[in-house]
Amino acid sequence: MGVLSRLFRSAPRLKDVRFPPACTDLVLAQLPPEAPEADEEKAEEIDDLAFRFANQTGYSLPMDLDQRLLETAPEAADTSELRALALGLIFAGALKVPSADQRNPLVPLVFRVSLQEHLEADRVLDRVIDDLQIRGMSREELCRCKDELGEGITRRMEQLGHAARHRLLEQGDRRMEHVESLLKDGRFPVHLPFVTLLPILLRLTLRKGWRGKVAANAGIEAIEEGRSEWISEDASLFGDCLDQWLAKDDRSRPDVTSAVRLVRETIRLGGLAAFGWQLALGSLHHMPSLTFSGEEDCLDGLGKAEDGFSARFLERYGDLVHASGFPALARRTWALCRLLGAMPEEVARKLGEKESARPEAHQLELDL
Repeated sequence: MGVLSRLFRSAPRLKDVRFPPACTDLVLAQLPPEAPEADEEKAEEIDDLAFRFANQTGYSLPMDLDQRLLETAPEAADTSELRALALGLIFAGALKVPSADQRNPLVPLVFRVSLQEHLEADRVLDRVIDDLQIRGMSREELCRCKDELGEGITRRMEQLGHAARHRLLEQGDRRMEHVESLLKDGRFPVHLPFVTLLPILLRLTLRKGWRGKVAANAGIEAIEEGRSEWISEDASLFGDCLDQWLAKDDRSRPDVTSAVRLVRETIRLGGLAAFGWQLALGSLHHMPSLTFSGEEDCLDGLGKAEDGFSARFLERYGDLVHASGFPALARRTWALCRLLGAMPEEVARKLGEKESARPEAHQLELDL
């Protein structure tokens, strides 16, 4: 089956027939690094894992696989490749027979190809990271030398060759798709901090959209306006939340662990921009992360009609955020009083501005 495996790796019509990243992440966490490349020592174990994960996840090979194999035949380099494609056609035909043995040999073949490409992409990425000496750099350090790093990454990507570049980019796309799937399905385990969601929640409340209903376009506007106020301290605080989750993670779901690590590194490099929209939507449907000492007590009366998102609450919550070491987030929280049409003198003093500086036009727009 070695020739057929090679064709699955190189033929254009077969290159997207792969197990999802969640499965390969999970398997690689259970096997030693050399296992997918071992001769027969781990072969049976890997094959069993392939069938088990196919059954557990509902993954199935594409039903048009026989047609894809036929379309690959004109590209065969020699008779050995033609024989391999003919064998693949026999197995692909069995996929359409309901009573056929579920242990179709193509399942472990595709599984092994997926594992191998996963490993190769990881090794390529590790080499690039080690060559550039960027492992462990802070976002500030990366920003200071971004031009130099950009040139270095471009140079090393060119040195990799087309096949290695393709594997790396393909693996990156699959990992990003897996993260987006977890966020979309509400299965991503870490939610944005309350202080980060507050600019969105307040706008949704003013549009009757947190405790009540809100029109879809009004909700989108609220999220976009709130996200526009996110700053570097939001990314830093959410990064701390991700680090805390990873420190407590029992590794029972390696696919989720891998996704959290990817989001952590993405935020460290580029802030909340990459996943901000999905994170906001997911976090709004769950309990936000509480990150400050005393935050739960401060939020305890938030849902009460006599308090709610009042200027008094925003002042008190801003004080808590400031005392927790996030002055920029505190200033933003105090400044949200403008949306309520009430700027207490003490809050104005903290912001270093006069109450008369409040923009009335923006308030009227929110009341529509």
